[in-house]
Amino acid sequence: FMALAAKHYMKRGLYEHAESYYKYLLTKDQNNRAYLTGLAKAHFMQHDYGEAMMQYQRLIELYPDDYRLQLNKAICQTYIKEEIDEAMKTLSRLYYEHPDDADVVRAYAWGNLISGQLSQAITRYKETDDHLNHAFALWFNGQREEALEQFETHIKNSNEKQSIEDLLLNETFILSHFNVDDTQFILLTDLIHRRLNKRNK
Repeated sequence: FMALAAKHYMKRGLYEHAESYYKYLLTKDQNNRAYLTGLAKAHFMQHDYGEAMMQYQRLIELYPDDYRLQLNKAICQTYIKEEIDEAMKTLSRLYYEHPDDADVVRAYAWGNLISGQLSQAITRYKETDDHLNHAFALWFNGQREEALEQFETHIKNSNEKQSIEDLLLNETFILSHFNVDDTQFILLTDLIHRRLNKRNK
């Protein structure tokens, strides 16, 4: 019942409740892979990247041959300033070893973006369907027209009924990471609105 409840809370986005259940479950079975993974994901979704990273490290020690655990740990590290260099070492190696894994490619592109390697990020994002982060990489690299094209594609493909402003405000980490201020944000959203309105005429 407890494991089912934890999964239920995760699906509903009640990550704090899920965390509590997974912690309790781990007191009964401390090396259970499903519980450790669930706890790591619950921490990650609450933006507690340090704790998520620690849980993935525990999993790596238990399952050292599973490269996807290394991938998930590295993704957590990209959100922690002091860990980005270590994350990029892992992501670079995983990209070399698993170039056909779409999750690895996306994570490596994200790492390039966060570490300021914008040209590399743009190249990697061309291999993915992640139009939003591709757009951000282009935008911060000064390629505005190409960026707007990717923003437009992302919006058209999105099933979420959100305003452009709300959609971008969901990306607070990347916006704050690149020091986007109110003026820059308004400029970006205005240009996207103009492009979409022009297309709809």
